[in-house]
Amino acid sequence: MIEWADTAEARNAFHVSEYPISKQEYVFFHRKDHAFQWQTLDDLAGKEIGITSGYLYSDNFLNVINDKKYHFQEASTDEANFEKLLTGRIDLFPIERNVGLNILKTKFTTGEADQLTYDIKPLSTFEPFVFLTKKNPDNENRMKQYNLAFKEFLYTDEYQKIADRCNE
Repeated sequence: MIEWADTAEARNAFHVSEYPISKQEYVFFHRKDHAFQWQTLDDLAGKEIGITSGYLYSDNFLNVINDKKYHFQEASTDEANFEKLLTGRIDLFPIERNVGLNILKTKFTTGEADQLTYDIKPLSTFEPFVFLTKKNPDNENRMKQYNLAFKEFLYTDEYQKIADRCNE
């Protein structure tokens, strides 16, 4: 089982779940003492932007990575990018909002985390679906069972509690 974006190419090789398993929003984190709001990617020109090696960002964001008016610094981990934000070596760091908040909560002190925030305008949103390979003949039935169970789970208090915790 894997989770990824539902595409026509994916449906050729995989059974794809009926419902996305979550809604993810990629946002720009920044220091609270360096206010930042943006409307278009042009607003990022001249900013030092941290990116994490091996990550895929939105298609429109990827199109500007090689544009000279944008300044990118690549780091090997998300934690390293947050450290760069804290020390002022970068101005912005795009990351999935809940992932970023969790990293700040678990890997940094409260004092450090309190120095950072994010702009509410998402760089991109992503809804991952569950995929099961079509190479295994049992997976068609497994996906049907999964879809039925997940549809029921979507309307439970437990699902809402999980969703609420993810958005804290």
